[in-house]
Amino acid sequence: MTPIRQQAGTQYKTLVKRTIVRALRSVFTDRFDEEQFKNLHIVPEFPMTKQQYPAIMVRYNGSSISNAGVGHEELFYDDDNNLRTWYHRRFEGNLEFVCLGMTTLDRDVLTDAVMEILSFGYLDDLRSEFFDEVYGHINDPSKVITRLNQITLNTDIITPGGDSAGPAPWEPEDTLIYQDSISIQITGGFYNGLPMIPDGIVGNVKIDQVILDDPELES
Repeated sequence: MTPIRQQAGTQYKTLVKRTIVRALRSVFTDRFDEEQFKNLHIVPEFPMTKQQYPAIMVRYNGSSISNAGVGHEELFYDDDNNLRTWYHRRFEGNLEFVCLGMTTLDRDVLTDAVMEILSFGYLDDLRSEFFDEVYGHINDPSKVITRLNQITLNTDIITPGGDSAGPAPWEPEDTLIYQDSISIQITGGFYNGLPMIPDGIVGNVKIDQVILDDPELES
């Protein structure tokens, strides 16, 4: 059984994968025009069951992580109006969309669908949801920590990865999984996370009044 994790601290790889998976899912909904790809499985790891195909697997491979500047730190308020010191790092890497199908046609049509989103998504209301999820909706309220975790996609250059095929993971005798991939460059930034106090550590707090500069207190 997968444990329920309470996300805390720095978000870097989880930020990238969670954002891109969510962005793709916002397009491949029950509104998608290709019947086979409605509510498509979009996952960050290889699908293991037949019911999950066709699917798109999102991979991220980082190439560099650097400080935003020498001795760099920033000072601004968090969502609770606490003035904090923040450290800032930048990252670069490669974002890969692996299109998986049980036939070569499924794979090719799905690859074309992803290519259309990345190349021409802004021309269509549904497909533009991908970029709205990555960069944010204009009218949506956002928290400070959300605005700090930046992602930028370079869709001007899209690199094909090539076709391949391999045995299905549920180990049938005569079934192959066909895959193709396309990749783009991704850059972004992330900040340190906020400290969290686990439940149960602080049960109650006693507050007393203290009169400052009282001579009796100083004696």
